[in-house]
Amino acid sequence: MAKMSKLTRINTVITREMVVACTNSDGDPDLFFCKVTGTPDQILAGKHYGAAKRCASNEDNGGHMVAFDCEDDAAGEAMKPLFTWETCSGITIK
Repeated sequence: MAKMSKLTRINTVITREMVVACTNSDGDPDLFFCKVTGTPDQILAGKHYGAAKRCASNEDNGGHMVAFDCEDDAAGEAMKPLFTWETCSGITIK
């Protein structure tokens, strides 16, 4: 990522497509797809992984969760074509 001024990093947002491996409300293993929005600093710090897990939890998923970034993680890139992203849930990093 190109170097940005602090003001630009605060006022710019990035949205990442994420996949969370989890357990659904029926107790079955599942994949949860969501979009996470945050500042470049939040994304660089990895806060989008926790936000994706919170989004999955908010939709009644649980168990041990592992989040994958569809842009930066090979597993996430491989799962990206499995979903129609226009229909997914979203969360903004606080």
